Amino acid sequence: LSGSLSRVVLRFDRRGTAMAPLGQEGPNGTPFPYIAALHVTDDDQLVVVCRLSTAWQVFWFTRDGALQHQVEIDQAHLPPSEDSGLAASLVNIVPDMDAPVLYLLLYYYPRTADTAGTGVTAKVFPLDLRTRQYGGALELPANPGRKEKVGFTTQEIARPPYDLLGTGSNGHLYLLGYTDSNLYNLVILDLDGRV
Repeated sequence: LSGSLSRVVLRFDRRGTAMAPLGQEGPNGTPFPYIAALHVTDDDQLVVVCRLSTAWQVFWFTRDGALQHQVEIDQAHLPPSEDSGLAASLVNIVPDMDAPVLYLLLYYYPRTADTAGTGVTAKVFPLDLRTRQYGGALELPANPGRKEKVGFTTQEIARPPYDLLGTGSNGHLYLLGYTDSNLYNLVILDLDGRV
């Protein structure tokens, strides 16, 4: 376990002088597990997103390094799916830039082989850290496939769903979708689902 808790966030003041490293409880706290991402909000608050083998942990700190919010999200605590034939997979977590809200990107896969043709859908759920309640799901637009000629027929080749890059101060979600080798599509989505 000590090898899995081996990461700290090094901090420096404006002059470049080292400050106390940031751990789970704040300055000089317990080291973090694997850090998947660091985010800084508009108020200079630091959000540390960590990955464990079976869960995600998020630590939200004030600009002074005091722990403000901490949450662990595992498979049992994901938002419920309306369709029991789909399995949920948590892909990414990004914070809101203005409020203590996390946006969880979930991919939904068919559970059985007979529904395998339905494809993967992607939804974003807001999680308010003050109330610990999920908001309504925002279904992401499908990443359009590409058409490819195979013999005398044309087949559509499916592309993976969009990934959630982050949020903006203007209340937009930034999505990135793979289109072709070394080509990506950036989509800016508002919280009403409009591109």
